[in-house]
Amino acid sequence: MRLPQVQTRLLEALYRTNPNIVAVVSAGSAVETAWEEHTRAVVHTSLSGQAGASAALRVLTGAVNPSGRLAETYPVRYEDNPTSAWFPATGELALYQDGPYVGYRYYSTTGTPVAHPFGFGLSYSHFEYAGLSVDEGGAHLTVTNTSAVDGTEVVQLYVTAPAGVWGPTRELKASPRCPWRRGRR
Repeated sequence: MRLPQVQTRLLEALYRTNPNIVAVVSAGSAVETAWEEHTRAVVHTSLSGQAGASAALRVLTGAVNPSGRLAETYPVRYEDNPTSAWFPATGELALYQDGPYVGYRYYSTTGTPVAHPFGFGLSYSHFEYAGLSVDEGGAHLTVTNTSAVDGTEVVQLYVTAPAGVWGPTRELKASPRCPWRRGRR
């Protein structure tokens, strides 16, 4: 999960020369992010394939408004990951255990600080939420794009189990993705 030290040293040297740096990370999973202090922004393209560079360029130049959200939590340190003691495996077998306390549910339930939480993401647009109500039919709210930039917002509904009920402290239950033009609800 750590970037090669030669890359983080180069980033630090570049930042001292010009602090207006946007880092583009192409990786298949979360990475440690202590090096972010030497950037103005970070775009994580995941493993974007053949057209990844041109897609990243469209985001960096503003031709496309980013609206993606992280599909996993970025821990502060690799050792904060609950499975770090078993990976990499030193013997023939690697122990993998699954359950309700995996990913963001582990971090929120244990109160472990994270660099970026599951579901985190930024956009060139700004949105306001208002009028949240919950009934038997679900959750309802008004989302308004308050910026001059058309964008897409990902509304995330997390729930907490009632007191005395076993389970994670916080759990994602719904996440519709909707395009919003300026002032549109």
